[in-house]
Amino acid sequence: MKQAIIDFSNCKYLADVHQRIKDALEFPSDYGGNWSAFEDYLRFECSANQIIVKGISTVNKELLPHLSTMQEIMERQKQHVLQTENDIPFDYIIEEEETDA
Repeated sequence: MKQAIIDFSNCKYLADVHQRIKDALEFPSDYGGNWSAFEDYLRFECSANQIIVKGISTVNKELLPHLSTMQEIMERQKQHVLQTENDIPFDYIIEEEETDA
């Protein structure tokens, strides 16, 4: 199982979100940096079959809807793999950060 970690800690801009995705998932330089491209590259170009997402609680709050879109796309990929009975599984984990009480 190949694992990739996308760390969004202190991410402030959408372009930075896509750069971190591109770097973590080792997408080629022609990755378009939008959600349509993310879905395509996740399905056809991504060698990781488990993605761990960190740092969501620290991002600029305006980015949260975009990160929800990312999660929806990863869930579609997970369901696609399950429905096609693919030999290579796919899953993702959204790590929740502990907050100081």
